[in-house]
Amino acid sequence: MLIVQLLLAELPQLLKGILLMSLPTRARRASLAVALILLLPPLTGCGSDGSDPSSTSSTAASSASAAPSASAASSSTGSATASTPDRITPVTITDGWAKASEGPMSGAFGTLVNNSDQTVHITGATSPLGRMELHEVAKNDAGAMVMRPVADGFTIAPGANLVLEPGGFHLMFMDMSAPLVNGESVTVTLQTSLGQVPLTIPVRRFDGANESYAPSMDHS
Repeated sequence: MLIVQLLLAELPQLLKGILLMSLPTRARRASLAVALILLLPPLTGCGSDGSDPSSTSSTAASSASAAPSASAASSSTGSATASTPDRITPVTITDGWAKASEGPMSGAFGTLVNNSDQTVHITGATSPLGRMELHEVAKNDAGAMVMRPVADGFTIAPGANLVLEPGGFHLMFMDMSAPLVNGESVTVTLQTSLGQVPLTIPVRRFDGANESYAPSMDHS
């Protein structure tokens, strides 16, 4: 392609050369020398950068194709990051509190909230102070209000709440290895159908929640 361009550019000179063929030999030589001098600068200028037009074109095309690919990869990464949902704790507690006590037993209360779209079954609880049980308060055969374990645990429907309160359902600390001190907090970990759920519950004084235990319960 470069040779064709040069030939087209120098066509007038070639025509002049043909006309010079009719001149005498000495005159032709002089005219040919002048023509060569005129031709050399353009030839040198066209080849001075040493570049291959086809190579340049190929490089530009490669760069153009690479740019959209990088952009697409970046867009894909951003989309994946944006679409990743935050982890939601399946069960939380509101207005939670534990009764300050020297031991060996005490209770924890509040409202358990099921934040998931599944029914949550709470089967047990643990704490650093020792074992725990899920309790309810109910009348015994004599008509007295007594505390007893809930045989099947607590069940909370999707988006529903379960109130833990003195005289009702609650979490019971058993055989405490240390006191529950007013103003401090205690960690309670629920065992649920959706996994373990740790809760941090503040401790406060409370004069109630002194119900008796059912005589059949063994807390030795």
